Amino acid sequence: MATNSLALTGMPSTQPIPGDFVEVRFAQGQSAGDAGVKKVLLIGPKLSTGTITADTEIGGPYASSDEVSDVAGTGSVAHRMAKKFFQIAGAGGGAFELYILCPTESAGVAASGAITFATTPTGAGVASVIAAGVQYDYAYTASDTVTTVAAGLKAAINADVDAPFTADNSAGVLTLTAKIKGPEGNTIRLYGRTTPGTAVTASVTTSTAFSSGATATSYTNALATILGQKFDYIVPHCVDTTAIDAIKTQITTQALPATGYRQKVLNGQCVSASSAATLASGRNHERMDFANLESSEVECYVLGAAFAAVRVLQEVTDPSFNFDGYGTKGGTSLPIPAPSKKGDWFTNTELSTQLQSGVTPIGVDSRGNPYIVRSVTSRCLNGSNLDFRVRDSVRVCVADRLAADWIVRISTAGYSKLTSDPLNQGQEPDGNFATPRRGKAIAEQLVSDYCSNGWLDPGLKATMLAGISTAIDSNNASALVGTNNDTYAGLSTARGTYGGSWTGTWPTATSRAPPPPRGSSSHELPDPLPHPVPLRQPGDRQPQRAAGQAGHDEHAALRRVPRPRRPRDAPEP
Repeated sequence: MATNSLALTGMPSTQPIPGDFVEVRFAQGQSAGDAGVKKVLLIGPKLSTGTITADTEIGGPYASSDEVSDVAGTGSVAHRMAKKFFQIAGAGGGAFELYILCPTESAGVAASGAITFATTPTGAGVASVIAAGVQYDYAYTASDTVTTVAAGLKAAINADVDAPFTADNSAGVLTLTAKIKGPEGNTIRLYGRTTPGTAVTASVTTSTAFSSGATATSYTNALATILGQKFDYIVPHCVDTTAIDAIKTQITTQALPATGYRQKVLNGQCVSASSAATLASGRNHERMDFANLESSEVECYVLGAAFAAVRVLQEVTDPSFNFDGYGTKGGTSLPIPAPSKKGDWFTNTELSTQLQSGVTPIGVDSRGNPYIVRSVTSRCLNGSNLDFRVRDSVRVCVADRLAADWIVRISTAGYSKLTSDPLNQGQEPDGNFATPRRGKAIAEQLVSDYCSNGWLDPGLKATMLAGISTAIDSNNASALVGTNNDTYAGLSTARGTYGGSWTGTWPTATSRAPPPPRGSSSHELPDPLPHPVPLRQPGDRQPQRAAGQAGHDEHAALRRVPRPRRPRDAPEP
């Protein structure tokens, strides 16, 4: 009987609980139909006006950002993330479901930014403030003062309830304050301008980040809430490494076979290339992707939601979708504004640095259109050495899809029992039995289907199929596990061998291969689903075995080994 030790991380060989368990192991090679709708979880604080319970209530599924606004508060982090997500991905049409979880707001300091308007206008013009990618205008005349100019802009800004900040004015000093406390507010940017030749001026004329936002939001309670649930995509608003590392620890454990929650974390950052490289390489995890756009005109969490929306939109139908240049290729767009400071657009050197360090950089083309340069995971190191075996995010997406499809197919195969493969072309057991051969056939068909869909490389199909093998776990006879080729009673259990070789003293021989099959080629391999097919059918010179007759006893096995024929003139032994 083919056996092998079941080595799934975190699962003992004596596991008594029945079920189908899969572990996806990345970077195992040389260095150098899926289960239902996708669930997306946005994690971001709510306003005090929000009705959802912080930390412990998962809201959704939602079909629009207005629904999120009703429970999280208009202009909250959670609402702004949902607004951008739905703008790009739409309502999903049944392909995905959007949920939110609102951790308790930081008890720290809200970020803020200010613009001072100086000199009374001498003529008509327009004063503008551009903040979080939105322009607010006030038309002034010579009868205005700097106080009325700033007051007019204050009114325009506060009328935009979707904005992530509120405005105040004091004698021409316009101050914008983030609605949510914490360092994420420091990624809001603003600048102002006025009509030339009208005397009035704005103190900040180039995009400048808010400042003073402090004390990170704790994710401890929120993560405890989702511990027992699976979300295919988790999109956290945070920028601090404490929360990011807590998420990493949880998703790593949850992805192990005993739980089997294979989840991806997509996070937005608005920092320099070197800072992003440090953050991503420090996490070095195949399930964590960081999109980065330095000096982004939208907040980091809005950038993260946009990145997530693009990924979800494409991956729900094609897990192998190629995101290289997404936003510049026909039919694709990344609807976020480019940084107004062209000097902050990434150079080729900076793009390369980030890609080498596990960052998905957002570039800007010559026409000012932001685009995804290449979607990569943060897995980039093996110790201190570069390791790009799981660089592209498509590798994780396809592997997770394959694992989910395997679970579906093996679960719906109708197996309720487990037995070993029949010996040397013996009759297949009835359809209630799972066997190593049948499990392998399901895996082979799945790989073939993925190659046909273009989700796996058809050029490597033969190699992938050759690498698939299954056996009964030697430590737990109720478990089916992948194994190398094995033998039992001198016979090979490798699929396709069907007979293998034998060594012994009966009949006189040292090693002899069995004769080739005599039946039609259509009956040489069993079809594992939906019903077993006998290796030979009546008329193939071998009558079918009567129902219920033993097929695995020693005498039956011996009868299938032909005696060597002696020449006509040879004496009797």
